[in-house]
Amino acid sequence: MGPWLGAEARVETEQGWAMMAYAEYHLVEYSAKANWNLRTEPVTGFAHPVSFRHTANGDGFVLSLGASYPIGNSWKINFTFDHHQWTTRAGSDQVYFADGTVGYARLNAVNWDSTAYNVGIVRQF
Repeated sequence: MGPWLGAEARVETEQGWAMMAYAEYHLVEYSAKANWNLRTEPVTGFAHPVSFRHTANGDGFVLSLGASYPIGNSWKINFTFDHHQWTTRAGSDQVYFADGTVGYARLNAVNWDSTAYNVGIVRQF
């Protein structure tokens, strides 16, 4: 979660082609919590339903490129490429144990990259 800045461009031709591109830059506050319910340590089991919390600050980039082509009177075929790249700086990691104690550690960087190629058919009416 956090503020972001973006830009978008779209070009359409007389033949019905449309091309688009957009880019975004995000400043993020990352937070996560999880239930480590599949881990069983007899002496140092984890608390439930929250076994850990992560917090960190970072940034992210989003890029999308696409094209649309008419294939009939009210039909179009769309092609898009989407790429996301997110990363955080070091943050905090709190681990909650079943006996009520809490462990604190440095959270290393959190990274997420994803790429998607999409094809779709659209009917406009």
